[in-house]
Amino acid sequence: MFYNYLCYHLVTILHCLISDIMSIKDVIKKQYEQIVNNAYKNVSSIHTPSEGWLRTTRKALGIPPKVIYERLGITKNEFFRTERAETENTLTLQKLRMAAKAMDCELHYAIVPRSTVKEVIENKAKRHAVKMLQSASMQMAMEDQVTSMEQIDLQVEKVMKQLIDEKPDWFWKESHDYK
Repeated sequence: MFYNYLCYHLVTILHCLISDIMSIKDVIKKQYEQIVNNAYKNVSSIHTPSEGWLRTTRKALGIPPKVIYERLGITKNEFFRTERAETENTLTLQKLRMAAKAMDCELHYAIVPRSTVKEVIENKAKRHAVKMLQSASMQMAMEDQVTSMEQIDLQVEKVMKQLIDEKPDWFWKESHDYK
């Protein structure tokens, strides 16, 4: 009797601990999502100027190139190569940060999705769900089993939810290998 009582309580305690761990993971995931969504909201409308940020900021501040390349300890030619490298996407973050510092500026960068995290995940799940259900729908049509648009939409929503919850290994791949 006591053994059963003890086992029951141990199982209950373990279940609570596992629930707490899962909820902590969910909280952490939500925090990451918030950070990325804030970046999306604040940065997505900012586009790199055609001349690059180094040249554009330098000109906006009115800083002569000589002042910057002397602060950086590089030649005039190296400085202009640095500005050109930025527009060609070949400049390292380290050099970009150093150039920004030489202009008394800061470098801020972010990797931002094209929409909110939720929208990115939902769009990906919908593309997979539609692709997965297309073949079944075509097979049913060949057998004269017509499915209404309402039924198809419900099936898509159901598969989307399952994909979002499970996120199988292939979820982020473009190949449609659903094994």
